[in-house]
Amino acid sequence: MTSEKFKEWLTKVWGPNTDDVRRLLVLDQAPIHKTQAAKDAIQECDTDIVYVPAGCTSLLQPADVFWNKPFKANLRRTWEAFMRKGEKAPKGNLRKPSRQDVLDFVAEQG
Repeated sequence: MTSEKFKEWLTKVWGPNTDDVRRLLVLDQAPIHKTQAAKDAIQECDTDIVYVPAGCTSLLQPADVFWNKPFKANLRRTWEAFMRKGEKAPKGNLRKPSRQDVLDFVAEQG
């Protein structure tokens, strides 16, 4: 995400705050979250910021813990099974997966 897109998200999705109660936004350590422009936009939304310590995002964000990690682990197993088959391309090297193969890999995770 670019800093412009982050600022757009802040102004259109997160803010403005309409209930006169300060809010808390928990962010990772991405550089775009720490720019002065981002901090100013967050301040305009009556929001306090807490940064997740570096290296802890995967432990603290529910999507990473409950969806992304299992999805990626299962997808990796599917990929490895495909590679173990060892299908060869016409020139003798390993065949790369087609777009349909990749779509099937993802569909198998659902």
